[in-house]
Amino acid sequence: MSKQKLFTSILILLILIIPFLINNRSDDIEAIQLENSTVGYYQSTTCKISLIEFYLENRGSEQKIYFNNNDYADINCFGKITGVDKVNDTYFVSIGTNTSFSALIQSLIWILLLTLVPKLDDKNYLTYKCLYLLPFLLTYQHVSEIRFYSSSNILYNSEISTENLYLLGVFILNFFISLLIIDSLKGRIKNLSNYIPFLFLIVGTYLGSNLNFYLILFSCVGISFYIKKKKLLRTDKYYIVFFGFWILNFSNNNHFFDGDKLRGFSNSIYSTRSQLFWILIVFFTIRGFFYVVDKSREEFDIDKFMKNFLISLGLVVFFGVIGSLSPIVNFFNFFLFGQNKRGMKEFTSIAGNTWRGFSSSAESIGEVFGFLILIFLILVVNKKIKITSKYNLLTLVVIFGLIRSNNFASILSLFLLMTLYLYFRFYKGRNRTLLISLFILCTTIGLVTLFLNSNYSFNTSNLIYEATRHQSFYENIPSTNNQLGSTSKSHYLVLEAIEKNDVGTILLDESNFEAASSSYKFLFNVFTPELNIKYVPNLVGLISILSLFINRSEMWGIFIAKYNPSVFEFLFGYGPQQLNEYLFGHKIRLDVPSYKTSSLFLPHSSLLDLIIFVGFIGTFVVLLYVLKIFYKADKKNIFLYPSIFLLINFLKSDSILYLNSFLLILFSLQMLNNNFYKNEKT
Repeated sequence: MSKQKLFTSILILLILIIPFLINNRSDDIEAIQLENSTVGYYQSTTCKISLIEFYLENRGSEQKIYFNNNDYADINCFGKITGVDKVNDTYFVSIGTNTSFSALIQSLIWILLLTLVPKLDDKNYLTYKCLYLLPFLLTYQHVSEIRFYSSSNILYNSEISTENLYLLGVFILNFFISLLIIDSLKGRIKNLSNYIPFLFLIVGTYLGSNLNFYLILFSCVGISFYIKKKKLLRTDKYYIVFFGFWILNFSNNNHFFDGDKLRGFSNSIYSTRSQLFWILIVFFTIRGFFYVVDKSREEFDIDKFMKNFLISLGLVVFFGVIGSLSPIVNFFNFFLFGQNKRGMKEFTSIAGNTWRGFSSSAESIGEVFGFLILIFLILVVNKKIKITSKYNLLTLVVIFGLIRSNNFASILSLFLLMTLYLYFRFYKGRNRTLLISLFILCTTIGLVTLFLNSNYSFNTSNLIYEATRHQSFYENIPSTNNQLGSTSKSHYLVLEAIEKNDVGTILLDESNFEAASSSYKFLFNVFTPELNIKYVPNLVGLISILSLFINRSEMWGIFIAKYNPSVFEFLFGYGPQQLNEYLFGHKIRLDVPSYKTSSLFLPHSSLLDLIIFVGFIGTFVVLLYVLKIFYKADKKNIFLYPSIFLLINFLKSDSILYLNSFLLILFSLQMLNNNFYKNEKT
């Protein structure tokens, strides 16, 4: 390790630890062992005892302790205990993590980590003129998302005046962060693509804020790009057209969304101000990210990229495991890496949450593990990467991470795509086309046989059935997996309509028609008796069969029940990162336990997420662009199969809602589009 790296590492450690170590030694208030009799002591001495002091006194204790972050605490309470409560057998110790001060510390740490990226030249591709806009834009978010920041920062004041020290402080902080980013990126822009894998270790979400560090970083690059370029690209003009539609069609409401696991990359409120902020920040972020990837074209190093990816995901597994065993590491993981959700509290596997913390979604992190393994196997097959003990060890760790992600779809698609790749790589005989045709024919015959021997009518209607269950029409309609023994009259009414292929009768009831979402009505109009010819399913029937096959019938049924756009909103969407109207705009009946009624019910498909954001027209344009990339792509490009892998998995996951996963698919497609790296031996 060089002296510079050693010095930077020590500085990062000091910046992280010192704020949680400082306490007043002159007040004679000291940490004591935590037990039932001392809970009152800690409740009466708030903001006096530091986290490190408490930990040192209680290390080795057999008590079950969990450290909570208290973002609303005053700056004077930062790093200190602000309260202790006992719930069942667990002591919950609250630690002051004031939002404003946390943003400063986290930014300093992440920018210092950025300086560890080696310089390739002395050229600064950014301009300080971006400071004329970016700090104002970031400060504007605090004015536009009042309900979010007023509940997360005790210092919050939204009044626009020269005497408002809160907004002045936010502006100075954002100016300072943006300035440091510009300086730290000097000479490093061309090398950043090689370090994109660390997006999955350093998640980058600020504590108590609805902002992510990478939005600032890439927006700074994007704004600099336009200042230097002084003109718009063709794709930018399309975005501006949608910009106009989103603003002109906008109507305020009181829907508030705190972000939950999407915090840092979601719009918290449905207002004109907030809409404007997210339209601009997403626009500059995407452009800045593409600029970074394009500038890295000549300097992209697949060996360095793979090494960094293995290290990044290896550390995700390492810190995830350590955090599940140690409460204080769990707390510092959340703070240091900018996680959206706290990491798992124990090592036992929890379906869907195994690597929670480093990823808000088990599906998302499973896709990342699978993406890396697929590239690694392709490189191994073509002898483009040297197998060393270090690689072998890290690869095993990544495979372990994939298994523990509980993402069966990722594992299955990885196996199928790798098999397909090996087939095209090594089998070049004359009968290859014949074998592929036979495979397709056998698969078709198998599927036809399956549906002929099953309840065909219900298979093509199960999506409509699930959507009906979650409208507010009827009560006690069981799920498709739990129909046996049902005595519900409404259940039989729905089943009868489906069996008679006359589901439209459900909407003949005027109250049902009024309560139904617009998407529900639209699907009924498509799914008509005339179009749904037996054994020849229409579009809705095909989607229904697909949803049944990939176990998404219920979640997509909920989407249909909830999604209630106007014609204009269906065509152009609600705007980037705008889920509020979808989540809260239409009342439905959720057939779940009462404690889950307030849970976040996302569409579970990035394609559906895209429709919510940019509408049918926008989604159609995006899909055409993606198809164009694949059509023109060099079949030797190493990112061909990994891109297919991500798109397949994104069909049944909400991965584009997570910033790092969203940037990964953009990166992979851009590498494919520009043929940055070809596997010349394939």
